[in-house]
Amino acid sequence: MTAEQLRLIRLMNGMTQRAFADHLNVSRPLITMIELNERVITERTKRRIYEAFGLNDEKLKQLEKTRELIEGWQ
Repeated sequence: MTAEQLRLIRLMNGMTQRAFADHLNVSRPLITMIELNERVITERTKRRIYEAFGLNDEKLKQLEKTRELIEGWQ
């Protein structure tokens, strides 16, 4: 999972960084640093995101394809 994908998941769910962090039971500064590519997403954080939003590797790939299609329209 990339920082861009994490941000996309957060925004698609209409969440602020604070709400997203609270939902995952992590700190807001961690989310900020990940989105700025100052920290990497650990497997633990990735699992939390997958569990919290009902995602898996295949769904993440579909989300990425959708993002690419939308960017292609712009």
